[in-house]
Amino acid sequence: SKEFKDFMNKNGFGIQIRNPEEFYNFVKEQDSVWKEILKLGGYLK
Repeated sequence: SKEFKDFMNKNGFGIQIRNPEEFYNFVKEQDSVWKEILKLGGYLK
């Protein structure tokens, strides 16, 4: 909806449409990034 897009843009979030392969690669990349952050924060051993 227009309201959702406006809310996301107003709060600094972008909306990206991805095909299945692009989405898989994005999630894989984010998993690595957040795993390291959680380790550094002491949340993972």
